[in-house]
Amino acid sequence: MSELEKLQKEFNLRKEQLQNNCLHPKLSDWLEEWRAIAHTTGYLVQCCEICGKIIHRKIACNKCGSEIQDDEIKEGNGSRNFPIGMTFCKKCLDT
Repeated sequence: MSELEKLQKEFNLRKEQLQNNCLHPKLSDWLEEWRAIAHTTGYLVQCCEICGKIIHRKIACNKCGSEIQDDEIKEGNGSRNFPIGMTFCKKCLDT
């Protein structure tokens, strides 16, 4: 195992311990989640400002701002539509 791999393993272990023991007293504002530069997942997240763990995750309609549940998207009550990457609730999609 190289020195870099040892450091990465130690870092990941210590990060996991920190996140598991943290009480998450300070949460960030709602932020867009990105999977890569200029590629949003469509979700909004709240992270602990102490340990960096994602505490809450939601998706909202880009038109009215109402929260859309994951099961609604799977059942077709929420849909991704053009422009690409935007998400609309059933009410806004039908209008």
